[in-house]
Amino acid sequence: MGSGKTTFSTFLAGYTGFQLINGDLVAKDLMNTLPTIQDSLIRVFGLQVVTDGMVDSTVLGSIVFSDREKLEQLNAIVHPVLLDTLRNMIFSDSGSAVLIDAALLPLWETEIRSWFNAFVWIDAPVEQRCERISRKVGAADLATIRNRIALQEQLFAAPSPDEWIYIANKGKLSDLQDSAARFAGKFLHLKENL
Repeated sequence: MGSGKTTFSTFLAGYTGFQLINGDLVAKDLMNTLPTIQDSLIRVFGLQVVTDGMVDSTVLGSIVFSDREKLEQLNAIVHPVLLDTLRNMIFSDSGSAVLIDAALLPLWETEIRSWFNAFVWIDAPVEQRCERISRKVGAADLATIRNRIALQEQLFAAPSPDEWIYIANKGKLSDLQDSAARFAGKFLHLKENL
């Protein structure tokens, strides 16, 4: 959260022409359109998490980001369907190269390792991440943001820099854009070798 992964992915897609898939948006769409997921969410977290056929992300977030076990329960409900959906999107007949923007890729690494040619980890100091998130419209207070980041980071360790490309996002937006431009050539090279 707040590392700049979505911004980097957007820049990289612009430089490479790769199809960009936002895993968080796909997950939200699945939660709002699949009755089986909604039924499971209601069974586990209560009726208040779905209103008028839509998942109330504020209510659900307040529940799952207060308790690691509850966050893991949410992941157990959503992730199997999400991974199947992402696999289908990646390996569709379009033949286009794909970028996936998802915060929890390290959590799925063993299942998805063969799907990708490269993995990128965007890193930034926690306080900088908190400050970035707090500037978003409707953002939670800083204490809540810190707690959510800490809870999410309990789910997995940072991946190995031997197997992932690490990008430090400690500076300005233009620095992150420059990083995307530098790495675009590497990713285009990977596409040529598919």
